[in-house]
Amino acid sequence: MLSVAGSPGVSTTALAMALHWPQAVMLIEADSSRYSSVLPGFFRGQIAHTRGIGELPVTTHNSGSLDINQVWAQTIDLVENTGDSVERRLLAGFKDPAAARAMDPIWGQLGTAAASFEGMAMDVIFDAGRWAIGDTRSALMRNSDAVLIVARPTLPDIVAVHKRLPAIRTELAAAGRANSVTLVLVETGSGPQLSSGEIHKALGTQRSVRISWDDKTAAVFSLGEPGVKKFNKTKFGASLVSAIDSVRNELAEQRSRLDQNFGTEKESSR
Repeated sequence: MLSVAGSPGVSTTALAMALHWPQAVMLIEADSSRYSSVLPGFFRGQIAHTRGIGELPVTTHNSGSLDINQVWAQTIDLVENTGDSVERRLLAGFKDPAAARAMDPIWGQLGTAAASFEGMAMDVIFDAGRWAIGDTRSALMRNSDAVLIVARPTLPDIVAVHKRLPAIRTELAAAGRANSVTLVLVETGSGPQLSSGEIHKALGTQRSVRISWDDKTAAVFSLGEPGVKKFNKTKFGASLVSAIDSVRNELAEQRSRLDQNFGTEKESSR
């Protein structure tokens, strides 16, 4: 998950998705421009920042490579594991954004390691925050099954996406993932907003999901406010669950297409 303009709510949406994902999931705070937002926000600063993504360059330097076990060792529980609940882990973000430069040589290794969690029936959500031109984290994008561009359905945000989308598509096409982009449109509380149809026409996209404006419920994830009753009945909750279902359905269809293509190639090679 990433944005190309402003602060449309990437971190809040990524965390909310991770906490309501229907199977085991790991949230990785991979925003190289800021401190971890989950530890001081959702956890309200009650958990010491002793583990996280900033420790991986040291680990890699000592071992010469980065593997799934080293990543796991730097994670913490997103929720208390009761033994019968879905496992949810967090690889917290940087203590100091200046230290993010040390990750530049190993973003690709992190993407490869993250892909290995599929063997544990665990999905991985990257909160990539703001995506910049020439971003050193491009290997993460190329390794991702889905790229979710988070934006407000407003003219300034959509213009920004329009300017950056060709470069993102080019990056993905090089990895054979040109069609893996989905827009996550986080609605605003007021002011004019574009319809999904208008946005698709302007950007030449086909897939989008919308997250309803609900600042009270969103504050549960961004600021650690007390949870709301009947989350799925709130505007934010209902739209989030619908968005998760849409993303997972697209991933399932994508996997099916890949399996069919692989089967066709295997038959033609005989």
